[in-house]
Parts: sequence; C-alpha cells; structure tokens
Amino acid sequence: MKNPCRGYAAENARQEEDFRVCMMDFATSSDWDKFEILAGLVDEFLSKLPSDSSFDPSQTNHMLFVSHLDGRVQAYIDELKFISSAKLRGSIKKGDLIRKSDIAGIESLELVVDTSNDANVIDINDADMIEIPNDAGIMFVFSHRWRKAIFFDHIPLWLPHHKRQYDIKVQLGSLLGYTVFEERHRISSEIHAALHKKGWFPFIGLSEETLDMLIKWTKDPKFDPDEGGFVDIVVSEVQSRCDQMLAGWKNKPSFFIHLEDLVYGVEKFKEEEWRSCIQTLYLKIEGIIRSQGLHKLSSDPRSEDLIARNPRDKDLRKIAVQDEIEKPLSILLPHQFSEYLKEFYFRNFKSSETRAKLSRHSIAHGVSDPSEYNSKNAVIGLLILEQLFYLFAPDKSSEKPS
Repeated sequence: MKNPCRGYAAENARQEEDFRVCMMDFATSSDWDKFEILAGLVDEFLSKLPSDSSFDPSQTNHMLFVSHLDGRVQAYIDELKFISSAKLRGSIKKGDLIRKSDIAGIESLELVVDTSNDANVIDINDADMIEIPNDAGIMFVFSHRWRKAIFFDHIPLWLPHHKRQYDIKVQLGSLLGYTVFEERHRISSEIHAALHKKGWFPFIGLSEETLDMLIKWTKDPKFDPDEGGFVDIVVSEVQSRCDQMLAGWKNKPSFFIHLEDLVYGVEKFKEEEWRSCIQTLYLKIEGIIRSQGLHKLSSDPRSEDLIARNPRDKDLRKIAVQDEIEKPLSILLPHQFSEYLKEFYFRNFKSSETRAKLSRHSIAHGVSDPSEYNSKNAVIGLLILEQLFYLFAPDKSSEKPS
C-alpha cells in the first residue's frame, strides 16, 4: 500500500486548521457509530486485495492486517486460530467443558496460523505464531457470537521511531475479554453509583443471570434487590461454592495467612449465623489487603510508598486493585471496585451515630446497626473477598499456572 490510511479525523476542521487525528481505537458493533467509522478503515485494506478475492466481510469471523513501514501488509482472513490465556474461576480437569461463567478474565491472546489436525488440536510448541512487531500497525477484526469488534493501532506508521510500548498479546486478550463480557463494561457510572448506594457491585462472583437481575433494579423502580428473594438467590449461589472458594484461597499467600479466620467465617455463613460471619470476615478483608501490600514489597517497589507508613483507606484501596489497574478493560472493573470500597466497605459514620450503616469502621468501633447483620451483608462480604482474590495477581512461587 503506497499511501495507506493512517487513521481518521476525530473532529471537523476547515482548510489550514489544526485538528485531531485518531490513530488508535476500538469499538464493538454495539457502539455502531464508531464501529462504522472503523469498518471504513477495514474497507481500505479490503479494496487492495486481489480482484479474484471473493468474500463477504459480514460473514467473516476474523481479519488481521499487519502494516509495515515499507508499505507491506500481511493479511489474514479466517485463517487463524486463537490461543487465549484465561483466569479461571475454580479448577478444571482435562476434558472439562469451559463456559463463560468459568472465566474470571482473559489475560492474553495469541494468534496462530490454522494448521489444525483431524482432532482440531493445536500443538502450541509447533504452531506458526503470528508475530506483530512493535513498529508495525495493526487492524484486527474479530467476532463473539453475533457481536463483532474492530481494533486498530497505526501510531507506529505515523511516528516511525515510536515503537508500541504495550504488550500486544495482553492488549488483544483484554479486547477479547471486553467483547465477551461487554455487558459488565457497559454499566454506566450512574448505575454503578446506584448499586453502590445499595451496597451492591457487579462482582465477578455473580452469575450473568443474577447480574442481569441486579441491573434491572436500576431501571425498574418496582424491583428492589433487597426484597423479593433476590438476596436468597445470591446466598444460595455462594453457599454452593464456598468450599471451592476456600480451596483457592489456600493458594494465595495474602489469604492463606488468614485462613483459620476465613474458614470460621465461611462456616458461619453456611450455618446462616450472619452476625458471626460478618464480624469475622469484614475485619479480615482489610487484613488481607494489608497482607497483600506486605507481600508485594519484595517484588514490586511501587508498593513501598503505600505500606511503609500506616496505610490509610485510600492507600488500601490502591493496594487492592494494584495488580489489575493497568490492564486495559479488565472485567474485574478495578477502577469501579476501588470506588465501591470507598462508598461501602470503608464508609465513614458520624461521631453522633450509635446505629450506623454497616462498614469496616462501624463494626470496628461498635456502632453498626444490629439490623445490618443480615444475609445480604454476609454474602456481600464473601463476594468482596472473592473479588480481591481475582484482583490479586497469582503468586508465581506458590501457584501452578492455569
């Protein structure tokens, strides 16, 4: 391509006026206006294919165009296999079916030339991996069920000496994760605020069906998540996998050091002794975050400023999401979860209050309202712990790779 398209105009401009150019972007077909613009960029590439190339772009599953500084473009159309590295909820055995509900995040995505055998199995050690140089542009179109997505990054083509600074495999995994779990990412800030006010969050531990019910409340004033059996559904779901949660917690150092109390709290949850469960687990949440900060000191110097002194709530919230905050489009929603911890778990109370809303502070100071020791707040405590478990990066020295 002698004069390839580098991006698109991000605003209107008259002759000789400065204007902004978008050289990197992403959209799914749910965001149709932006998706249509990016589809126009894809059409530029398709127009350069040999005249005997006959296919319908709407019927393709994926397209990859790797653009080099000398004008060469490598094009792959429905001839790749995806190898994704996923963060799993729970454990699996060889041959187990993997469902959407088993995934807590997609960590990376590698693309290989499709050389599948009769068994449709890819030998990773012998696969022809697609390498995307850091000084090359990329246009990637992929699908998840009925949804399509387009990502492009042509910054290296505009700025020849500017190499890509991020890991392209991690980026592509993040984009795939966004597309698969788009309903979580598209929760508006207004809905998040409404959920926080009620004490809820789109926890990774909630099933898609339960999450849909929870979001429904923000759109239907007749639905109250604290009534009508919703809490009972969540409690039942969590009770069914308590043992699985504990088994995972044993493998993470910041959890393992508190395991005796965690086992006790979970047992009280199973026995529906809500007060004992809450009083144990809510204080352990902060203890686990502090332990995570201390654990990170040896491997991540960024943690030093946070825990060298007695950490404040703000510092603890940073530690809680530190491992995930820089990952683009994490389905664990680290930014929103940090805000949730502020609004719910670390919620303050007035000095004049003797029956305050439940929080870490009201429990520790003995002023929480007795009516707050209920099944809802007990299950939320476990869901917070589960969210933290997946937010904390695996400890390479003590965990087996998934």
